[in-house]
Amino acid sequence: MEASDYFDRLVSRSIPVIIDDEGAAPALSALGFRIERFDDRDFTDPNGEPALVVITRVSSIEKLHALWGQAATLFCHLSLAKFESSPKSLAYSIGHLLSLDHRAALERRTESYDRLLSCQSVEVETAGGVLRFHVGDEIEVANCGTLIEPGQLYSAGEFFEASIVNLEGERSSFWVEGEIEFDAFIHLSNDAELKERHGPALDDLVRRAASGGNALRFVDNRLERVVVGGSDVTATFLEMTEGKERGGAATEFGLGCADLREAEDRTINAVLHKARRGAYVGIGKGLHIPHIDFIAKAAEVRFIGAS
Repeated sequence: MEASDYFDRLVSRSIPVIIDDEGAAPALSALGFRIERFDDRDFTDPNGEPALVVITRVSSIEKLHALWGQAATLFCHLSLAKFESSPKSLAYSIGHLLSLDHRAALERRTESYDRLLSCQSVEVETAGGVLRFHVGDEIEVANCGTLIEPGQLYSAGEFFEASIVNLEGERSSFWVEGEIEFDAFIHLSNDAELKERHGPALDDLVRRAASGGNALRFVDNRLERVVVGGSDVTATFLEMTEGKERGGAATEFGLGCADLREAEDRTINAVLHKARRGAYVGIGKGLHIPHIDFIAKAAEVRFIGAS
């Protein structure tokens, strides 16, 4: 199924929303969605109706991941449990997902991937400086297609951003240097222990970042300085990342492709903030340290050496 057709059906409420917590049902029913239960859905049924899966319990993440390569039903997921799963976050995230111009965003995403895959470097400029992304000869992307196919785990947000990742090695796709201002950051954890260990401190910083005064510096692909709300918090990030996974090395660079029509609340740790037009850079992989994306929505993006 084409992603544009899937999101047409989502916006028209002609596909169900599958939930793992009854607490999410009233808000989604009020929006006109049919509700199904995560534990009741047979994802192995090739004739199963496409759906949106909303995960709000950390305990459901493992079951969601187990559907990789196994599910025969088409679906996208909104895994709020990896980010923030409060009722406020649920309403905020669904509101943004339903209100954005998904066809325009999908077209912009295709154009962004074309430019990322054919350039030598990218400059992201803000009032606080320039961050330079040097693109490798071989580039890893999680998903640059426009199809939703069975057996895949598609985040609903990934269709509104274009990103390249360093999966195989620290510089397998790109390396980064420079300094910028950022507007917000979000964080993701793939299990309860990691979220409990780092989530509260990061949530506090997310709220502080919403007031502005944020800066980020990378030297030789390594995070060297972080300022949040005007305060230098570099030590907090270095202590969290030191000696774990890839430490403070950049693991993702992306471009947001959507014009979000709803009012923005940067105090919420919401995955769709990455979809807003601009750029972001991420560290961590969400396994041993949280994956963190620093988002510069007002950035000017320049593609250098594009073929």
